[in-house]
Amino acid sequence: MGQNKTLNLQSIKALLVYAKNELNLIDFYNKRASSVLRDSKPIDQNNPFFMEVHKEEVHKALYIPYGFMFDGPVQQMYPNGAIMVSTDKRCWGVGTDVFLRGYRAIKNGKEYSLINIEDDFGDKFIFTQEEV
Repeated sequence: MGQNKTLNLQSIKALLVYAKNELNLIDFYNKRASSVLRDSKPIDQNNPFFMEVHKEEVHKALYIPYGFMFDGPVQQMYPNGAIMVSTDKRCWGVGTDVFLRGYRAIKNGKEYSLINIEDDFGDKFIFTQEEV
């Protein structure tokens, strides 16, 4: 990486290793570039690359508090738990912090911002983790 003005495969791999090992970043975004552009809107007009997904679709969500791996269209790993989100056709995992920032609750036809997992999911589901 260093002084390189362009990224090549080796520098991208080094950047990903750095992000994982030094910054503890494990999240990723599994979408085609065309759908990212179609479904995302800038959060800050001064930084057009700082975007969030903006789709008015209703999803079902289930909080899984324990680490897991999900083999969907792509393999997703969530060592600290996550939210499983689904539509009628697809299911995928979303990191808890990303879910709280990017999704809204719908109650009685009104949209509400999510606050935290305990308040928004409550004691509706009691989970126990089985040793494997």
